[in-house]
Amino acid sequence: MDSERPLLMLPGPSQPSEDVLKAAASILPHYGPEWKKVHEETVELSKKLFNTSGEVILFPTPGFLAIETGLVNIVTRKEKFLMCVNGYFGETAVKIAKTYKRNIVLLEKDYGEPITPEDVERALEKDKDIEAAFVVYNETSTGVMNPLKELGKVFKDHGLLVMVDAVSIFGGAEINMDEWGIDLCVGYASKALGGMPGIVPIGISKRLWKILDERTNEPDTWYLDFRTWKKSIKEMAAWGHPHPSSMPTHTVMALRETLRRVIDEGLENVYKRHKVFAAAFRNAVKAMNLQLAAPEEYASPTITAVRLPEGIPKKLIDGMLENFNVMISGGLGKFAGKIVRIGHMGYTARKAPISRTIAAMGYTLKTLGLDVNVDTALKAFYDSLPEK
Repeated sequence: MDSERPLLMLPGPSQPSEDVLKAAASILPHYGPEWKKVHEETVELSKKLFNTSGEVILFPTPGFLAIETGLVNIVTRKEKFLMCVNGYFGETAVKIAKTYKRNIVLLEKDYGEPITPEDVERALEKDKDIEAAFVVYNETSTGVMNPLKELGKVFKDHGLLVMVDAVSIFGGAEINMDEWGIDLCVGYASKALGGMPGIVPIGISKRLWKILDERTNEPDTWYLDFRTWKKSIKEMAAWGHPHPSSMPTHTVMALRETLRRVIDEGLENVYKRHKVFAAAFRNAVKAMNLQLAAPEEYASPTITAVRLPEGIPKKLIDGMLENFNVMISGGLGKFAGKIVRIGHMGYTARKAPISRTIAAMGYTLKTLGLDVNVDTALKAFYDSLPEK
C-alpha cells in the first residue's frame, strides 16, 4: 500500500487491494462483446454471494440511491409496507419511502438494539394487512447485525415480499436470498467486498421479477424503475448493453476482480475471517475499558461502534489520522458525537491493519487522558485469534 494514503478503517469505503486498483485502471466502452463478457461474469459471480436463482442488476449509483431504487420497486403506493428500523440507515430508508408516498407501518427499536423475530411477529399480528417488509441486515450506524435468517423465516411464513439493505455486509457474512425468502437485496462494492465505489449489485428474486411484469401502476420514476431495466435487458443484452444508460466500466471491472478474489478464498472462509477478526477487535476494545454500542450476540462482523465520553470521538478521529494515518469514523443520527465507528472489512479484516488500528486508537486515547493500556489491548486481540 502507498504509505502516503491513509489506512481506511471506515464503515465505508473500505481499503481496496492493489489488484483491485489495477483492475479499475482499465476502461472499456459500456457495450460490445468484450464488455458483454465482463458484465455477464460479474453478474454471475454476484449471484453466488446473493445465493439467488433470480436476477442481478449492476446499478451505477451510490448506496443510498440503490436503496431508493429498491424502495421504489418492492411495493407500490397501495400495499402496506413494514419498515423495521433500529438506526440511522433504517431511519433514512423511511424518509425515502415517505418521499414516494409508500404506505408505511413502522417497527422501531432504539439505537444499539436488534430487530428480533418476536418484534416482527407482534407487528404482523397487530396489522394483518401488511404485504411487504424492509430491514437493514447490518445497521452501519450502530454495529448491530440483525438476525436476517431468523427474520426471513417469519417474513416467509407470512408470505411477505422482502427487501434487505445489505450494503455494509455484502461479502462479509452469509446471504441466502432463495432460502431466506428475500426478494430484493441491495449489496455494495466498496465496503465488505473491498471494491471501488460507484457500482451496486442488486439481487432480485424470480417472484419479484414476475410481479414487476404484472404491475399496471404508473411509475414514480423512469431510471430507477426496474421495468426500465427489464426492457433494456430484453432488447439490448444480446449486443452487450443490458442497461438503460452508460456504465462506469472501470468500477465494474474492479468489482469483478474483488468477487473473483472472495470466490477463490471460499465464501465460508471469508465470512469466518470477518467474524474472527471482528470478535478479536471487540475484545481489544473491551480491554481498553471501553463500551461497545452493540450487544455481543448481535455484533457486526464488519463494523464496531464504540461509546466514548463527550468530546472524545472527534479528537480521537482527528488524532488517529494526524499522527498514525489511520481513518475511522464518527457517529450518525442519535449517536452523533457519542461513538466512533471502526470498519474491519474486506482487505482490512486481517491481523496487520487491525493491530495497527488498535495501537493508534490506544495511544491516541491515552494522550486524551483515558486510562488505556495499549499492550493489554493488543494482547487481548492476539490472544483471541485462533492458532494456526
